[in-house]
Amino acid sequence: MTVVRLPKKLKNEPLIDAIFGVQFSSSVPASSILPGILFSQIMKPNKKIERLPIADIPFQIRNADPVLRFQHLLRLHFGDFLVLIGDSSLSVASVMPYIGWTAFKLKIIEVFQLIDDMKIIETIDRYSLKYVNIVAGDSIAEQIDKINVDIKVGKHELKSETFNVRVEIPRDNLS
Repeated sequence: MTVVRLPKKLKNEPLIDAIFGVQFSSSVPASSILPGILFSQIMKPNKKIERLPIADIPFQIRNADPVLRFQHLLRLHFGDFLVLIGDSSLSVASVMPYIGWTAFKLKIIEVFQLIDDMKIIETIDRYSLKYVNIVAGDSIAEQIDKINVDIKVGKHELKSETFNVRVEIPRDNLS
């Protein structure tokens, strides 16, 4: 049997975004307590907190609107990573260039272990891992040719149109 070794990092990285996120219900708005705790616990040089524009919308309006409820209000910069915090959401993102799954996974575990220790999350409604790739090519048709995918919408086969693919896998009352 031949053993194939997969690379830990690609030479020409196609990723432009990598983010792990959780949407949840909690006893208090997470944006009111998580920034200080994370800022004090995660030891990295040059860390900073950035308030996002949506934070100016009053809590009652954000909480009543399903589109706004899970939006991030604050962005914490920690070296190669960002932590995005909302009233009912928390995400860890890798800044570009992507540092690789090993380091990204360790940061996800570190951040969520701190949150789990605080016991403020009552239920997890959704979690996701999202990667955004750019496949280089002179045309969309050339980009599609470089990936192993066949997509049809009705009888129309996508060959030179832009498209997004999203897959939701239901598991244990989560999507």
